[in-house]
Amino acid sequence: MVLRRLAEAISGQNWFIVLIEVLVVVVGIIIGLQVDDWNEARKESARETVYLQRLLADTEEMITQHEAHVERAHSWIEAVLVSLQALRSCSLKPEAEKAFELTLLNHQGLERLVVVRASYDEMVASGALARIDDLKLKNKISGVFSQAVIAQDFIAYFTNDLGRASDIIWRHVSFAIKADATSDMNELSSWKSENYTQSVTYDFDELCRNPTFKNAIVEVFDSAKDRLGIGASFAGELSVLHALLEQRLGGEYGRRK
Repeated sequence: MVLRRLAEAISGQNWFIVLIEVLVVVVGIIIGLQVDDWNEARKESARETVYLQRLLADTEEMITQHEAHVERAHSWIEAVLVSLQALRSCSLKPEAEKAFELTLLNHQGLERLVVVRASYDEMVASGALARIDDLKLKNKISGVFSQAVIAQDFIAYFTNDLGRASDIIWRHVSFAIKADATSDMNELSSWKSENYTQSVTYDFDELCRNPTFKNAIVEVFDSAKDRLGIGASFAGELSVLHALLEQRLGGEYGRRK
């Protein structure tokens, strides 16, 4: 219809009508492009909201996992401290015996950070992270997951250091699996469990007179404290990110269930 009127106006040399029709076409194209831009912006905003909701849920999961680790770590560090006190006094009282055996049985364990990063990796790959217009939020998201990589490297370093202490412990202590080992495999989830499937044999009088062995237990303690400190630093960054995400999402999705 517009093209036919335009052709008729040109053939009739009605240049005013030609100008009006051209303007109508141009304005129509501009409006159409603007509508397309608005629709695409709305879709991008919706996709960003979904990503941020997922990232908020991931952040809450990591915070929950850290809180559980803190509880286990404090109990574990308490057991190692009791063991060190027994070694320094060269007196293993009945109430300290379990803590000492747990220290020996579980001395190799340094938990890695729980990092839930599937949503973050997808945001990076899709370009969604780069499109976030809130620079503070964008930098904090990138910073948290970059810190997670650095933290894991530090934990690996402490684990290597712990390996030297482990070599010393293994040279002075005998480990075995109990005959009924399959009956209960839950002791590693709690340092205060009454049941454990491994057994340990040692000469406490010999161990408490051995400074190298005592230094090895100190290294176990230091590694546990270092791991706890790394986790605390990472948890602090997670809390900041959590608050920023709640603020961006208006708090609707950030309330704990």
